Amino acid sequence: MAIGIFVTEMDRLDYQGGAIINAALNGRYYKKAYAAIQEALPDYTWHELKLSETLDFKDQPDLIIASRNVVPYIEAIEQCFPDAKVEKYDTWAQPK
Repeated sequence: MAIGIFVTEMDRLDYQGGAIINAALNGRYYKKAYAAIQEALPDYTWHELKLSETLDFKDQPDLIIASRNVVPYIEAIEQCFPDAKVEKYDTWAQPK
């Protein structure tokens, strides 16, 4: 079975109130998006990872889907996994 990764976000190093609230709110969207991706692409074994976890991933994924928060890092993901197809997932378009 093919391997897929949904990259949710990068690790936050600040723990101010706003960062904690944003992490909680984004977490709900990521859960919905992850479920939608799993349903739309059932032929993959999916992993939901943060950016640092993705770059440390030992297996070669076939498909990597990047959420809006890691789009600026797509080039780094592509350099780390040159054979993987990398797509953007627009979580802004998801209903609240």
